[in-house]
Amino acid sequence: MNRAKDLVFEAIPAAELEKIRAAGRDEAGNSLAVQTDTPHEYPPELSDWQQVVRAYDRRGRIADGRPVADGREAQAVIGQWLAQPGVQRVHVRNVGYGCFNFAVRRG
Repeated sequence: MNRAKDLVFEAIPAAELEKIRAAGRDEAGNSLAVQTDTPHEYPPELSDWQQVVRAYDRRGRIADGRPVADGREAQAVIGQWLAQPGVQRVHVRNVGYGCFNFAVRRG
């Protein structure tokens, strides 16, 4: 598995985030909640949550997907998938609705 410093955890793209910040709400109408920036570690507030982890190839197509029990399992899956040459990026998403939480890529 890759060490955390070898990975980059990405949140919502900057241009999209600026739109959300300007509106004070996301595209679903939810009010903003301030989160800390954890670019080189799995977000601690999600460590006990079930997640869906999805691998994407260079064309942006889903290469694999798996539900995980918690952040520890998610990090293991992320490391395995990013070690595969065909995987460019991994998304971590909400189990219930599939909402995007963050992306991870090689650093």
